[in-house]
Amino acid sequence: MRFIAILAFVASTSAFACPNISGNYLSCTASDGQVAAGMEVTQRIENGVTIYQSISVNEETGEIEKDDMIADGKKRTVAESEGYESSNTVSCADGQLIIESSIMDPSTGLSGLITIKVKKEGTKLISEASGVMLGQEFRDTSVCE
Repeated sequence: MRFIAILAFVASTSAFACPNISGNYLSCTASDGQVAAGMEVTQRIENGVTIYQSISVNEETGEIEKDDMIADGKKRTVAESEGYESSNTVSCADGQLIIESSIMDPSTGLSGLITIKVKKEGTKLISEASGVMLGQEFRDTSVCE
């Protein structure tokens, strides 16, 4: 019985380690000055796990896109329609949402590892991306307001 209580405590505290990044962000600006349409972020807790959902408009197609991110630290394959494979691992640490992605396109040799750390400061949503794409290191920060 005590083991179950400890397990429940660990599961519930992991949900509290995730930041509250909910909000409606009208636009996002990358570190190179590029401005993109904003997004709405909601979150909920199910079975002690925080689930984030972002809703945005694809600027090229005008379609509404919904992305769910389950912050449980498990690796998940992301369905892609453009022929490449990717997987995400979503977790929380140090008051940040952390998304680790790997991308591979066997037909073109495209590959990369990207880590995105997301946090909220006041009313701003800040995403810091870093990693290696095609053998080149990169860093980018995006601020959504």
